[in-house]
Amino acid sequence: MEAIPGSAVVTITEHSVPGRAQGIAAGPDDNVWFTQPQDVQIGRITPAGVVTEDDVPVGNSTPVGIAAGADGNLWFTEYNSHKIGKITPAGAITEYPVPTAGSRPEQITTGPDGKMWFAHFSTNKIGKATTSSFVDEVSETVQLARTSRRFFDPPDRDQAVEDVDDKLGRGAWLRTRLVSRR
Repeated sequence: MEAIPGSAVVTITEHSVPGRAQGIAAGPDDNVWFTQPQDVQIGRITPAGVVTEDDVPVGNSTPVGIAAGADGNLWFTEYNSHKIGKITPAGAITEYPVPTAGSRPEQITTGPDGKMWFAHFSTNKIGKATTSSFVDEVSETVQLARTSRRFFDPPDRDQAVEDVDDKLGRGAWLRTRLVSRR
């Protein structure tokens, strides 16, 4: 195999974690944070590879998505308990119920407004939470043909939401841009 001109060598280092990691986010504390849905835990790994895990208070809540908030905390979704959780870098967890029953929040990201935006898997809505704890829903600005599924967060902070039919949806709160599909 020959090197491609102008390419760089990439080294991948793997670290074992006790459970099955799913969502992942860089934290404000220089650690990488992750969710463990089956173990109902939020974990973090230091640059040296030391893993710490914190139990989510509600059993079977299934934490899935996680993102760093503008408030210096990590915010995560609880798929089965229909809540948005906040965990401090010290490991203190606070949970906030989502107003719509059966919503199943899945992915979450920090919006350009500093609020936490999340996709409802089961109710065809986009929700938002201020970092002061209020959880609200935005169904009038983003109405997808089917259930919203995941966010992606490109470096330029424009955001899009992908639904399960592999179509892109956008609302008034999003800056319009051309998005390349895979």
